[in-house]
Amino acid sequence: MYAKTPRRKAVLKERQGKLAALELERQRENLIELAAAEEILSEIVVNTKNLSFRLNAFVAPTLSWEEIVKKSLDSKEDPFKLQVVVNTLFGEAFEDRGETEEPGELLKRGEDYGAELPEGALALTCGVETQNDRLEYEILGNGFAGETWGIEYGLIPGNPSGVGVWAVLDHVIDKRYRLKSGLSLKISATFVDSGGHKRLEVYEAFLGRHRAAQYYTDYGQRTRGAVSGERPIWRR
Repeated sequence: MYAKTPRRKAVLKERQGKLAALELERQRENLIELAAAEEILSEIVVNTKNLSFRLNAFVAPTLSWEEIVKKSLDSKEDPFKLQVVVNTLFGEAFEDRGETEEPGELLKRGEDYGAELPEGALALTCGVETQNDRLEYEILGNGFAGETWGIEYGLIPGNPSGVGVWAVLDHVIDKRYRLKSGLSLKISATFVDSGGHKRLEVYEAFLGRHRAAQYYTDYGQRTRGAVSGERPIWRR
């Protein structure tokens, strides 16, 4: 052991002072960084109780970069696998970059029916989507070999819990749509969305008033025929 001579005491005191100064400087820098971070957050964060962060898998300690690259390469030919990789490994929003058409090319495909309906339309159907504050509907003309034409798209504002929106829809459905030949067609079948949280309103406010007519409830499903076994609901 070394004796605590006056000189040694002075050296120790000097070292302790330097260490204390370094610690104070470190704390000061931390406070400056914290203040800067708080200033930035105060500008961009409205609700500080629900902060969220997005990190990709390259910072994950349980997954190597080699594994990430391999999964990325393996998914290049499968859009569904690629979406999983982009969302969960890269931490980014997925964008399907398949083949797209220029707006001008789509406009060239437009047809002038010369009337409300094209001559190939043999029957009309109407699909109705229910939302909290409106109904949205689309009327399609149906022809041979599954060919369809868009006839009319409309929006009826109002709460589906009331009868007002359904009364307006009645007028849409009861209307006759004319062909160039002078003949006219009425809507043969109407399909109303019942998959949302307005199911009871659909049953009570609409279908209850049209028991004898061609009205059906429907809801979306990911796979065609998963429930109905490919049996058609309405035979055209």
